[in-house]
Amino acid sequence: METCPTKGPTAYDLTDTSRLYRSGAYDYYKIIRKDNKKEYCLRELGRSDYRHLYEKDLEILLEANHPFIVKYIDHFIKDEEKPCIVTDCISSQKLSDLIEYGKKIFS
Repeated sequence: METCPTKGPTAYDLTDTSRLYRSGAYDYYKIIRKDNKKEYCLRELGRSDYRHLYEKDLEILLEANHPFIVKYIDHFIKDEEKPCIVTDCISSQKLSDLIEYGKKIFS
């Protein structure tokens, strides 16, 4: 039986991923962790000129511990050039849709 590393791209099944959506500099994918079969969200930086954004997002997620901030799981470089952040999955709705929904409820 193949052992699954705790961290890094080989810990996840990246063979059957379809993009959920694109937002700003990131493409978002649903991925499966090999050892526990749990779904996670992969945020892949789609534009190399936004590397500073990836580094800042990673810094924030590593320090954040709040129920309204998605939980950081892992990060790695995919295919030697694409920085990725793995987080828990949240609603598949876009943030802009959720904000509009909130405005209707609270106005």
